[in-house]
Amino acid sequence: MSSRILALDIREAGACAVMIRTGLKESRLERHVYVDFADAPDPEHSLEWAVEKAVAASGAAGAYSLVSIPPSCVSFRNITVPFKSRKKIKQILAFELEPTLPFEIDKVILDFMTVGQQDQTDLIAAAVEKQRLEHILHVLDQNGIYPGYVTTGGLSQALCVAGGSDSGLKNFIFVDNDRSSATVCIAVSGKICLMRTLRKTVRAGDHVASAKELCAGIRRMISAFETIYDMEFEPEKLLISGLDANAPDFVSSLENTLEIGASCLDLQADTDLNIIFPEGPEPGPEATGALCLAGVETAGIRPFNFGRRHSAVEKYWSENRGRIITTGVLCLLVFILFMSRVATEVHFLEKQISAIDSAILEQYRSTFPGEQRIVDPLKQMRGKLGRTEGEEGFADQAGSEVLNIDILYDISRLIPEGTDVVITRFVRDSEGIQISGLSSNFNTVDDVKVHLESSQYLSNLSISSANMDKRAEKVRFRIKADLTGAGQ
Repeated sequence: MSSRILALDIREAGACAVMIRTGLKESRLERHVYVDFADAPDPEHSLEWAVEKAVAASGAAGAYSLVSIPPSCVSFRNITVPFKSRKKIKQILAFELEPTLPFEIDKVILDFMTVGQQDQTDLIAAAVEKQRLEHILHVLDQNGIYPGYVTTGGLSQALCVAGGSDSGLKNFIFVDNDRSSATVCIAVSGKICLMRTLRKTVRAGDHVASAKELCAGIRRMISAFETIYDMEFEPEKLLISGLDANAPDFVSSLENTLEIGASCLDLQADTDLNIIFPEGPEPGPEATGALCLAGVETAGIRPFNFGRRHSAVEKYWSENRGRIITTGVLCLLVFILFMSRVATEVHFLEKQISAIDSAILEQYRSTFPGEQRIVDPLKQMRGKLGRTEGEEGFADQAGSEVLNIDILYDISRLIPEGTDVVITRFVRDSEGIQISGLSSNFNTVDDVKVHLESSQYLSNLSISSANMDKRAEKVRFRIKADLTGAGQ
């Protein structure tokens, strides 16, 4: 069984959407579209326009969706905490980050990724303003997109490279270049250890100046990494994605300034992203983020998640909506057939019961021809047979010499006033009686038994059970007794 994944990568300059069909053996790109914000008829609502156009062109109906937001909206921090449990880390994360964030802590959404765990846990924490995130989610809702998770752009590419590649690249720097910012990730031993978004002031198109400005920020990040982790960082390679990634002078400037081998990110060579492209023009560099966003999902890698965290149900519904509806209709039909059969069987049973009742009534009339008032023939027949055979039962049966009310009166008379005891049940049969009740303590139960031994109707009294009821905080007891000759 295959499923469809819509990956929507929202950046500063535009939005890219790809539709991936995943199967057991392969993943295949079905559609891809890039929408530039500059083409929007209304610049103030460029995001709404671009998302609507990208979703419509990608055929997103029924697909499981993933979304990444511009990294410029997110603040990253490296912290160390003394806990390993995710639950405990979530409880203290806001307190640890509050002094270092430029926002009020109650106005941001937080998440984290674990870098390493020994005596303490090293984390990369990320924070995004609620207002900006809610605006993006509102736009997605208007277009019927309920993402499984919302993460930050640039991270998915770095995770795909760090997660495993044919080249065996483990220690590297990844740069995702955008118009006014660049997201830089430092990876060691296949683990993202540091992530920052660097602001750019150089105008677009000046590749050499842009590279020099970016190199200064990367050097500061390397120094910060060596300070945080107390180790030297020797990258094997610098990978570039996004704007100007294919510009030779931009790549060579980075390579010469940092003295590190640099190249544009190649999804086939640098990642294990196994996506088959259809015939025709392949997606450009602007689609790399969206493709890697789908790759992170198929590989089971967990990125930051700023979403509403109810994606499991939505994912299952979006992927299986048709099958669920079909199954529901079939279940309804089966239920209707089942109830029809039950109704038929009930009808036949009612007819059989009516026939049996008529037979009982006829048998009663033939046995007792003089009886005029017949209400319950079975019960009346048993009562007449019981009187005939000398059986005795309760007070409403003929032949009883002592009424139940007399026995109860005798019991209440023998138990002194003020005794903390409540009689809850009185059962009388041919073998004797059983008295059940509640008392404050076990001694009171013994006193009740002693008092009842002088009854003219009861003999051979015994306490069959006495247990403390913790809920009622009372002793629940049961006393058995035989009926004397007067009571039989």
